[in-house]
Amino acid sequence: MHMMWQRLGDHGKNWRHVYKCLALMDYLIKNGSKKVIQCCREGLCNLQMLKDFQHVDEAGKDQGRYIREKSKQIITLLMDEQLLFKEREVASWTRQRTSYSMTFPTRLPASGNSAAPCTSVLIPESLNSEKKHSLLTIASLRNKSMYYKQWAKT
Repeated sequence: MHMMWQRLGDHGKNWRHVYKCLALMDYLIKNGSKKVIQCCREGLCNLQMLKDFQHVDEAGKDQGRYIREKSKQIITLLMDEQLLFKEREVASWTRQRTSYSMTFPTRLPASGNSAAPCTSVLIPESLNSEKKHSLLTIASLRNKSMYYKQWAKT
């Protein structure tokens, strides 16, 4: 976190450091531990200063606008407990959903002109038939996609 606060102090041509740091901070607030939230709340005055960040590049484009917007989003998130709770719930749900989709094994089909049938998909018994069907369809499409990628390389 020390390096993040240091990067937030950059100016001028290093505006990208500041923006990337704000993007990382936003991710950590939504997905990280509660200690990250506490640390960010303690440094709220540093974020307040970024609401007035100014940088115009050589082409005349206001690059500081992105930093001003992102810092306002983060400040709003840190100040509004209900919004923070909702955002953390959404992030948690997204992590669970993407980690669940990673349980499907990806394998390349055997050589030939058609995609191999999708036989290695593990589907939990607790899901209803509609969800099972959609998961099997997704897995089948993944197998076909992998086949076509492999076929294009040859």
